[in-house]
Amino acid sequence: MPFSQFEEEMSIVRQAQSRCQIYSASYNRHYWYPYKLRKVGKGWEALDKSCLEMMIDSNVGDKTVSNREIVEEAIECRPKYVIPKDYPGEGESTRDSLIQFEEIAEKESEFRAKVVPVIQGDHLSHIEKYAEFYDSYSHLAVGGLQDFEPVEQVKIIKDVRKHVGDTCLHGFGIGTSLHLIKAIRHNPRLLDSVDMSTAEQMPKNGKTCDWTFKQVVPDVPMPYGDDKATVNAGFSKSILIMLNYMLTDQVNEDRLEETFYEELGLGELEQVMINADVRSRHDLDFSGLEQLAADQAEKQAEKDGSRTIDSFC
Repeated sequence: MPFSQFEEEMSIVRQAQSRCQIYSASYNRHYWYPYKLRKVGKGWEALDKSCLEMMIDSNVGDKTVSNREIVEEAIECRPKYVIPKDYPGEGESTRDSLIQFEEIAEKESEFRAKVVPVIQGDHLSHIEKYAEFYDSYSHLAVGGLQDFEPVEQVKIIKDVRKHVGDTCLHGFGIGTSLHLIKAIRHNPRLLDSVDMSTAEQMPKNGKTCDWTFKQVVPDVPMPYGDDKATVNAGFSKSILIMLNYMLTDQVNEDRLEETFYEELGLGELEQVMINADVRSRHDLDFSGLEQLAADQAEKQAEKDGSRTIDSFC
């Protein structure tokens, strides 16, 4: 790759970092990207060298993985960050596992990775209950969010951020949505970092996306043959750069607002606002959206007499 192209790509990544650092959940060594995350037991030297910083996840999908295995792999591969074994939806079990992990790690003089505890379960009540315990960590992660809608994810993250202050906060399993992008753009350091598997999963499954990160093309013919990972890598890298770009000031903000509304749709927006607790509605971060929705609804009302969104404000 010409150095000028690489420099331009990394400039976008650096600009995005002022709002949030994007990690690629990666199994593909065929593209270099500065920040990657992989599961314990799923890496090898070439993959670990395809990034500047590696984060090793505890691989919640594999129940046989132990904290000792994670510690041993962290000693061997020397990632910057490591995630102790956690249990989705189970705050107490995850905290007990963290304590066990620390007991194992402190006996290993060659263990150097930064430990990132994961907050699971009822996130807000758990972090309130053990605030003093988690205060000793410079990095925390919010886990178990994959089953929540984007609006709910953002609300949970905001609640946790409020209680952890300036502690570095990572988001696991939150996907890629315009809700999240909008929330991070309007709330820099809502999350300090997130990881995403979208960039590698879509090409692997013969899919692609537009800048809204919806898989708008249902089936993209991909070549068959040896070393297809090299072809997939090009798509993956492009998606990652596009996601970073969406967090920079280079994006047309007006067009982003308009697209956000179009993707959400008036009907869904109405329902979200109906269900929202008025005492915390500001947390949903609809800045600039309500007027746009009202304008769109007014135009529609002229055509078919339908009510406007003002009824729900």
